[in-house]
Amino acid sequence: MPVMKNVEVGNVNISAYYDERKVKRNGCYPLKYRVTYLQISKYYPGMDLTPEEWRLINNKRGKKPAAIIKYIDQIDAGVKQLREAIEKLNERGGFSFEGLDRVLSRGTLDSILSAFDHKIATLRGEGSISTAVLYECARNSIKDYAKRDLKFSDITVDWLKGYEKHLEKEGREYTTISMYQRCLRAIINVGLSDGIITREQYPYETKKNGKYKIPSETGRKIALTAEQIGKLLDVELSESDERWRDLWFFSFQCNGANFADLLRFTKKNIKGGYIEWNREKTLSTDPNKTKIRAKITEDMKDILARWGSTEGEYLFPFLRSGMTPEQEYKTIKNVVRLVNKKMKVLGKEIGLTFPLSTYSARHSFSNIARGNEISVYNISKSLGHRSLKTTQVYLDSLGDGEVDAISNVLPSKKRK
Repeated sequence: MPVMKNVEVGNVNISAYYDERKVKRNGCYPLKYRVTYLQISKYYPGMDLTPEEWRLINNKRGKKPAAIIKYIDQIDAGVKQLREAIEKLNERGGFSFEGLDRVLSRGTLDSILSAFDHKIATLRGEGSISTAVLYECARNSIKDYAKRDLKFSDITVDWLKGYEKHLEKEGREYTTISMYQRCLRAIINVGLSDGIITREQYPYETKKNGKYKIPSETGRKIALTAEQIGKLLDVELSESDERWRDLWFFSFQCNGANFADLLRFTKKNIKGGYIEWNREKTLSTDPNKTKIRAKITEDMKDILARWGSTEGEYLFPFLRSGMTPEQEYKTIKNVVRLVNKKMKVLGKEIGLTFPLSTYSARHSFSNIARGNEISVYNISKSLGHRSLKTTQVYLDSLGDGEVDAISNVLPSKKRK
């Protein structure tokens, strides 16, 4: 097993070697990283190389091809990553393989951008493409503001306030500012749990400790009244435009269902006279896999009859079986774009002073249910909820009678 690198970090040894014991189907042998501590070794994956590539990597004579130089740089980067991780563990109190595995698996070397990259790769591997894209946008925004990579300790209260002002100057809405800051906080939380920063260095507010508080959307008007929705339904439209309005209205009547969920509805989601589903957004974080239930109203039946899929498993004809997560994401994003484009024009036509979007359907549902003194509002108030975005949390546990009561107070084409 020819060894290329041999680096000592305290009493830990790192070596990179070419394992020629068994050839792979691609004709390559694996280059691995071996970490040895107290005469115990553990192996970490590197890359696959052909025997000729390995020979050229170790050839001391002549100019190396660009591809070989790239391989050498990658090997050096792998050794460097291990060395920095081991040095960090030594600073925190001592090396252990468990600690090394945790740091490597979570991507929390003392680099904010690297931690973001690891999170994004993990999300893409899980098929959570929309969340991965959000983290990519947050990462790029942070890099644009900082102009360099950052250590976890660089993220202070003052830095976060400066970043918020930077986003405001760029004309970002508080929805975007809040999402980017929440992504960054998730990264910082991992660094805290892995010991990269201390509790005293943690910059976010906890129990009103006077540190940085992520801005909310409190007071931002994006919900419609029942009267405004009635006006929206009265506007005469072409058949193609009516399709996008009907999709928005279906979302509104379906507990304000997010379009990422709505477009994934299949025939299996229909249970009697109800639609049941798990929120895509919280599926991976909800240990109870709580189902949401919405009554299928007469309006929803009409919309499905007119615009629903006549073949395949999905209720609406946008997604197809066999699509990759990336294809699903792009399709959903395009439908949302088309709905938002049409609803923004409609909103202006009925005199709204804020841009109408798919997100407005969700808030409008919550607003109208609250205005009609539905019991869920009392539940929300008793729990101390401050934002309409928490409405779905307390809708999750409702029985059929309560679900029916909510659907009965929603604006309807049938009751006009």
